[in-house]
Amino acid sequence: MNKPFPKSAVAVSNIGLRRKENQDIAFLEGEYIRDKSIVFEECIVTYPFIAAVADGMGGHAAGEIASEIALKGLEITIKGLPSETWDDKQKASDKITEIITGLHYEILDISKENSNMEKMGTTLTGIIVGATGNKYMFHVGDTRLYLFQNDDLTQLTRDHSIKREKSVSFASNALVNSMGGGTDKFYVDFLEISEKVYAGDLLLLSSDGLHDLVTYDEIIEVLNMDTSLQEKSQLLLQKALDGGGYDNITFVLLEF
Repeated sequence: MNKPFPKSAVAVSNIGLRRKENQDIAFLEGEYIRDKSIVFEECIVTYPFIAAVADGMGGHAAGEIASEIALKGLEITIKGLPSETWDDKQKASDKITEIITGLHYEILDISKENSNMEKMGTTLTGIIVGATGNKYMFHVGDTRLYLFQNDDLTQLTRDHSIKREKSVSFASNALVNSMGGGTDKFYVDFLEISEKVYAGDLLLLSSDGLHDLVTYDEIIEVLNMDTSLQEKSQLLLQKALDGGGYDNITFVLLEF
């Protein structure tokens, strides 16, 4: 049977081993997560339920600012919408696209006004669950959403990168789409995922500091373990650090 809302959740954001600052940030259950972990053994769901990961980019602290603008703007705007927004896929798609596009141009404007923030930007991937249980995915960049179901891991997002868009053999993994980033060219992927998620399933939102360093098979191995969600999250983090930890590592695990 379908499970409307996550019963437990964990979010992790770690600076990694090579970077001087953490430009990633996660959002879960009203909390912003950067340089810490947070666990909800039982989610006290407020509607709409929002979980998201943003991976900032730019010199100095610019990426950190861009990712924070994206998540805080997203939360404030979404929470102000009428609950019936999430009852209809087209209405939800229109609103999410409008909100994220507005935040994209806000980041662009701020970066143009400050030379230290030139071309700052961020990726953004998240889910929204409405009061009736309708689930939607929104996505910009190369952060990812995975569904773990029946011992199998499926990537629900597509990377907005040169490697993904042009050719699987192309060497560069540079982004072709992000919020901000110094370009007006921009789009949002949106998908209803209500009928994909069932009781016992896991959703994993991750920045590339996790999924570039921990293999597909390693993620499956950890998620298959008979252990708590918190322990799974610590094992995933450790694998990313053991793999070099050359980027910030941020992810959210939701158990349905």
